[in-house]
Amino acid sequence: MDFWFCPGQVISPGGTSANIFGLSYVDSMNTTGLKFGYNGQGAVQYSLGSGGWVTSGVTVGINDWSHVTVTFDTAGDIASMDVAAWDDTSGSLFAPVSIFSGKSLGVDMNGFETLNWDLAGGMDKNFFDDVSFTTSNVVVPEPGSVLLVATTGVVVFFRRRRATR
Repeated sequence: MDFWFCPGQVISPGGTSANIFGLSYVDSMNTTGLKFGYNGQGAVQYSLGSGGWVTSGVTVGINDWSHVTVTFDTAGDIASMDVAAWDDTSGSLFAPVSIFSGKSLGVDMNGFETLNWDLAGGMDKNFFDDVSFTTSNVVVPEPGSVLLVATTGVVVFFRRRRATR
């Protein structure tokens, strides 16, 4: 999932270290696998599974758009997140930085179905744009299927040998 976001509101360096915005990825059992957010100081935060907020070293500006990429491996229940943060001082977008990579979510995300958006701490708005999802299915045969195909191949091989005698 890729998206661009802009806080659109003043976040002061002396602001709260508590999370003021959150985007939760929720499965069909209403269990949260991952949360993305930032605090009142503009630092990107995340939470995996039922864990608490972790503050990264990446700070986003309020004057323009920052870019987030989240990658899920639903078969392995792991995720990765990269952020390209807007720098208000230089007026430019930083290169993407890995916030975390290959982290266990602690929940089964095969049933991923909902995005929940939260605003807290007196915020009254936030802007998002160009939200996109890209999926890819890798078909991995079940062990029983592989055994069935292998057994069928062996039976056909021996029947052909017997028929040619």
